[in-house]
Amino acid sequence: MPRTKTPQKRRSKQSIKLSFIDRLQLDAQKNELQPTSTAASTFLYLVLFQTFIAYFSSIYIDKHLKSQQKIFLNAAVTGLTIHWIGFAISILINSCKYFDIIEDLGLLFMFVHAYSHVWHAPTERQLYVFGCVMLWGVRLVAFVGYRVMKRGSDFRFDQLIKTPSYNLFAWTSGGSWCWLNGFCLWTLFSNTQDETELTSLDYFGLFVFILGLLIETIADLQKYAFNAQHKSGTNNKWIEIGLWSWSRHPNYVGEIMLWTGISIVCIGGNNSVLLNNDNNGIQVITLGIISITPIFSCFFLVFTSLMLLEKRGDKKWGKLSAWKQYKRTTPVLFPARLPTMREVQIKGSSTATKRRQQHVSFIDLTNDDDTLQ
Repeated sequence: MPRTKTPQKRRSKQSIKLSFIDRLQLDAQKNELQPTSTAASTFLYLVLFQTFIAYFSSIYIDKHLKSQQKIFLNAAVTGLTIHWIGFAISILINSCKYFDIIEDLGLLFMFVHAYSHVWHAPTERQLYVFGCVMLWGVRLVAFVGYRVMKRGSDFRFDQLIKTPSYNLFAWTSGGSWCWLNGFCLWTLFSNTQDETELTSLDYFGLFVFILGLLIETIADLQKYAFNAQHKSGTNNKWIEIGLWSWSRHPNYVGEIMLWTGISIVCIGGNNSVLLNNDNNGIQVITLGIISITPIFSCFFLVFTSLMLLEKRGDKKWGKLSAWKQYKRTTPVLFPARLPTMREVQIKGSSTATKRRQQHVSFIDLTNDDDTLQ
């Protein structure tokens, strides 16, 4: 009597149900703009398109908000100009390793410049928001600056310098990100009617900001402690401890959360004219402008850094069943629960984790029975 094939093997090869963000970043990998497959003219058109949108959208928004200081337009011009200067520097030194440092320093300058153009004496809310974003920005500059100086390069930007049009497109996109990511700030700093004291809505937003900043900072420190156990460039393992067992990109979860918190504060409190104004058209548009900050923060991270890191991880460890298991059991971005106290501890990898990953490195390289589709 012929033996019936067991369905176990077939089940192991069935597609794994992916989250919406996981599907989104996988699609981004497939459609990534590459200088090898994209004409130089396309990159130049995209540069002109971004510049056009930033300039004329800023004029419209400043007019809508009745901003005599033209904070949106100033932010657009400042952000793009700083990044074009960065592009020129990268050509001169034939490297884009300072991309993050120039970008983040430029963003800090944009914060200071916009805050200095507040029409009246800054309100308590404007002061708190300015202090929060400066705290985040200074921490970020210190972190990425130390990382670049220690590594000497950043793989995400290494290929930019090879094609001038692609390089210009990347720097222009960075300027657009700085401008778009600050929409909630530019709106608050343009608000001449922000005279109310902090309310429960503000405190909730500040709580979300602090929680996001803590998650981002702890995740960065955990990864630093993990990588510090190896000489630069010699670590061929991935981190799956602490917050990195809670999310595959907990630092980005924290960043999206903190910008969401800042955006909530920028609404203007429970008594904000945006929530109580009779002119629904004006308040809906303005609230929509504020909401661009957290939405674009998530969108930009998924389609740039997160996508590139996932692509690199699949290239390095895609044949390892342990890597596939990690991706199955750990959400790419947003978990369905808060992190535990154990997950927020800052320490290197445990002995058990080291042994398990060493075992994976030498034995599991040829084990590709499990397929993540």
